Amino acid sequence: MKFGNNHKRALCCVLLCVVLLLGGGTIDLSFAEEIPAPTEASTTEAPTEAPATAAPTEAPATDAPATEAPTEAPATAMPTENPATETPATEAPTEVSEPAVPTEAPATEPPATAAPTETPAPKAISLNSPVMGLATVISSGVIRLTWSAVPGAQWYRVQREKLGLPGQWEDIGIPTGTVFDAPCHFGAVTKYQVIACARQGLVEYYSAPSGWRTSFGLSTPGIKSIESVDVTGVKFTWTGVANADGYYLSYSEQPNASHTPANRFKDVTPGSATTVTQYSMFSTGKTYYFRIQAYNTSQNPGVTYVGPLSMAIPFTRTVPKAALISVDALTDTQVRLNWNEVLGAGGYNIYRSTSASTVPGARIATISGGSTLTATAAMVKGSINYYRVCGYSYYNGKMLEGPLSNVISIFPLTAPTLTDVHYSSGSSVFLSWKLVDGATDYEVERKRHSADTVPTTILTPGGHKMTWGWLEDTTPNIAGESHWYRVRAVWEEGSSSSKGPWSSWQKAKVAAPTLTSVVGQRTGITLTWKANAGGTAIDAFRIERSLDPNSGWAELSPAPAITSSGSGVYTCTDDPPLTSTTYYYRVRAVHFDNSSSSLSAACVDSDPSNIAGGMKVVFDAPSLDYCRPYQTSGVNLSWSSVSGNPDGFAVERRAENGVFTHVAYIENGTSMYDSDLAPGVYEYRVRAYRIVGGMKQYGAYSNVGQVAILAAPVVTGHYVYMNQTQARMGWTITDPAKKVAGYILYSSNGTSTDYDTGTNLGLNAGRPATNGWSRAYTVNGLAANKTYYFRVAAFQAIDGLNYVGKLSEPFQVTTSARASLAPLQSNAATTTYPPNMAGTAWSYSIPGAYRLVLTFSADTKFERDFDYIEIYTRSGALVGRYTGTALAGATVGVLGDSFTIRMWSDRDVQYRGFKVNDVTAYVGATDD
Repeated sequence: MKFGNNHKRALCCVLLCVVLLLGGGTIDLSFAEEIPAPTEASTTEAPTEAPATAAPTEAPATDAPATEAPTEAPATAMPTENPATETPATEAPTEVSEPAVPTEAPATEPPATAAPTETPAPKAISLNSPVMGLATVISSGVIRLTWSAVPGAQWYRVQREKLGLPGQWEDIGIPTGTVFDAPCHFGAVTKYQVIACARQGLVEYYSAPSGWRTSFGLSTPGIKSIESVDVTGVKFTWTGVANADGYYLSYSEQPNASHTPANRFKDVTPGSATTVTQYSMFSTGKTYYFRIQAYNTSQNPGVTYVGPLSMAIPFTRTVPKAALISVDALTDTQVRLNWNEVLGAGGYNIYRSTSASTVPGARIATISGGSTLTATAAMVKGSINYYRVCGYSYYNGKMLEGPLSNVISIFPLTAPTLTDVHYSSGSSVFLSWKLVDGATDYEVERKRHSADTVPTTILTPGGHKMTWGWLEDTTPNIAGESHWYRVRAVWEEGSSSSKGPWSSWQKAKVAAPTLTSVVGQRTGITLTWKANAGGTAIDAFRIERSLDPNSGWAELSPAPAITSSGSGVYTCTDDPPLTSTTYYYRVRAVHFDNSSSSLSAACVDSDPSNIAGGMKVVFDAPSLDYCRPYQTSGVNLSWSSVSGNPDGFAVERRAENGVFTHVAYIENGTSMYDSDLAPGVYEYRVRAYRIVGGMKQYGAYSNVGQVAILAAPVVTGHYVYMNQTQARMGWTITDPAKKVAGYILYSSNGTSTDYDTGTNLGLNAGRPATNGWSRAYTVNGLAANKTYYFRVAAFQAIDGLNYVGKLSEPFQVTTSARASLAPLQSNAATTTYPPNMAGTAWSYSIPGAYRLVLTFSADTKFERDFDYIEIYTRSGALVGRYTGTALAGATVGVLGDSFTIRMWSDRDVQYRGFKVNDVTAYVGATDD
């Protein structure tokens, strides 16, 4: 049990009483006052209850250890917990730090007056201050503290200065030995001190604090990679450490050797560096054990803080890693490999695998001599081939291989075959080639002449995934140049790719023209052809003629004059010496390349056109005598025959503003019917022909005949009105070349298919409209309450005859009966209306009407502003209110098929009233 001061005083009183009772003598009792221990995790340097003499403040320490405390130290309660620390590393480098700094010893308690007692007071324990050793970082966030043993000390108090509170200390451990692993603050300088402790009975004694040591929290760097470089060099890469100003690299040749400062071979600054290469130190074939630690010199000038050592990483020095640059196919069974030079290599080994998961595969070649950087190797057809290369050297008579290079995969590809290279539309060149098995893409190059050694790549592989074999090159400069092309297949899969061998170079040609006709005439034979794609690359044409379509071709010299009719169509006339002889012709397009500017052997010729034959023949132009519309969408034609016994006649037609196109060949006869024509104006011409050598030879064209096909009018509206015996209708029609002479109206009072012969309306005064003619017509004399059908058609007048166009769609008009108008009045023009009219109503309706128009008599009159009538629709909507003479002779329109009139009188002056003379009903589609 521990006694406090009050307990001690009480005990003294008891003892005094006992003495007095026993001996009655005087006893002098003198006790040393016990100072209670401070609470757990004390934050002061001295115990809570101070001794009799005040302690002086702490003074800076020196290299000497703390002075011995001559008197009893106050007892202090020790902390119960020791902060958790990381597991220390097996080895810890020695920290280079400032010397321990002792502090002033705490004040001693003055001696108490000896008490006159038979049992003397126990002697106070005197403890020297510990002498701090090194503060060594043994792992990330853990510092190992050591100090000298203090005679008589039973345990120690390890204290750390509070972060940011200079002079204030906190207990962090109560070890019994002289080694303690203490936690530290990362990125901050931390001070540590130690106090020796002992207990005698119930009293604890403390030494003065040791001199303090500082440390700095640094993490452990980790070596990420070690690789061989150069002949004797090694490259290191590690993870960086926060607050590091640099790194020490050390090594040993034994796996368990200690790493002292003497083992350090590299000091790396600044601390931001995480990679370094050390040359000329390490031997090939030998194993070394490397470690690294961070240090800091900026936190405390003149002091170097060293972090924990990393784990030892073994590494055997070999030749450096090779880099495989390319693997190119020479054939579908052989490749060429290129790699970089590896310093120190005595040669290279080549490995190949047909499976991505098999590494490195089989060694297929050994290249002796470290300067050889290119080699050929075999390739397995039908599979993806994976290649790697590595350098090697000999150590103790054995081959020592370096690391394997990167892998490059390749698929066996053959060279494509260019099937066509010709100038295309505009300034383009069109290429096509045969697809290569296994290829996923292609690469294309162009050069400007055969000796060009620096070709231009115009298609770079980039995931095109071609399933075709063609390309249009839109980039070449056509004028004055020739163009050569080649292509090779490419294989791509994921990040792997390979290229096959190039095709042979092929020169671009002009596309072959098409010979469209060879026509024999009295003055010669006329050829017509069309230049196909690549017209801008064509500089001239070569015309070739022969008597045999299979041989004997010769270019016409001098060349006949060539004319262009536009759209790439060309013509020329050859005048061969013989008549009644079949001649055969073909045409070539020519492009002047950079070695020529006129027709020569160096020009780029197209392939020849198709072959067509012709002979000199004489056919006069026929006369197109008859060209008239027939029915509603056809044309009848007839023409005169010609001498010379032609084999037939060719009929051509063109629409307005178009070109003549072939319609029919008439072998026996001089007339034809052309049907199913759309509305519009057409022109026709005819010429005779004879078949020679399978080709038709044509004579001169006839005159041109013109005919118009009239469209069906479009009915825009129709309605019944007036007294139900009249119908109004309107329509529009597009008039081709102003050919419409008038209109014919067809009607039926029976069915929609039973019409009369029609009524000629003429043009029927109308108004012209945009893109056509708009017309309107009124039919009179219809019966009430009856249905009629109407159709209308335009006609044109030719030589006194009317040619009727297509009929409009039928439209229906229905008249209806109506009631008498007699009741629709109030004494107008006779007597006056009664003075007591109060909303008297008159109603009237015409079933089927969508609009009614009321016409009032001229003598309709009311007392102005006092008497009036109102007009309402069937639904009760007010149409208007009228007074005075507002309705005299006026018309009022009402929507719907009925209306109601209401009359009002104020019982005063009387006038004549109103009368409705007429009600016009509108029944039909619209109101025009």
